[in-house]
Amino acid sequence: MKEGKSSSTAWGVTLARVAHVRFDDSPPIFDDSLAFDLVETEIQPMLEHYGPKPAPDDREKCDPAMDQLEKIRRARAYLPLRQLYQEERLAAAYERGIRQYVLLGAGLDAYAFRQPPGRTDLSIFEVDFPATQAEKLARIKQLGWRAPANLHFTPCDFENGSLAEALCRVGFDHHRPCYVAWMGVTVYLDGETVRSTLADVLSLAATGTSIAFEYALPIEDLSGTELLCREFSLAQKNREREPFRSHFRLAEIRQLALDVGWKRLEALDHEATAERILSGRQDGLSIQMGFRLAEAFV
Repeated sequence: MKEGKSSSTAWGVTLARVAHVRFDDSPPIFDDSLAFDLVETEIQPMLEHYGPKPAPDDREKCDPAMDQLEKIRRARAYLPLRQLYQEERLAAAYERGIRQYVLLGAGLDAYAFRQPPGRTDLSIFEVDFPATQAEKLARIKQLGWRAPANLHFTPCDFENGSLAEALCRVGFDHHRPCYVAWMGVTVYLDGETVRSTLADVLSLAATGTSIAFEYALPIEDLSGTELLCREFSLAQKNREREPFRSHFRLAEIRQLALDVGWKRLEALDHEATAERILSGRQDGLSIQMGFRLAEAFV
């Protein structure tokens, strides 16, 4: 991220989640349609790029590049899965009695505006890069939406600011446990910043706290669609602005979390999850994008 610049990734992943609902078979893995409104009006037409392509002619059927692009497009199912995981872990935390929800790198997350009526006692803290959050706030104002009383916007530069100070400024209670969601962020941070952020969250964490997060696998561990997706992403122009900086194997991220002081880490079984959520679908979707999901507990 650069000073004063918002993240193009924020609206890119939102469009992919909405495209899943709009263009793929029902039922969706996760319905995040409301988030589409948070995308700037001039960017919304880009959703059509995710839509069905015309039937290929014989030449295109034999074009390996076209086949690869189709595999990459269908791998977008990972993004609604990620949102599903994030909110399933939130629901589990709420059942445990957690009443503070922190989104690190909130982007265009729309949960606060579609939260279940029975959870208004849950304090929601959206933490994000200041420029990204400023654009989201401007869009909310433009839409005429009223932010719910339990939503607290928390601008913070993860690499140059203090997460603890940013949260405490908006009423976060470090004496109470919280559930933290940290999706789509670690890959853009260097390894030391990933470590320090885990340590910062832990310093705020009362007993019962957990953090669910995403991490990217090293490119040398990838093959098939996962490798195609990584190579495609690295070739995109916006990687000059938002380069990938950190990659971890499961054993490495588990050891990092334990070294920082987290008590245990539970990794989502990616292959079993793929079988569970994609079984019976006829749209050829894939969750193989080279990322994995895990939750660490105090």
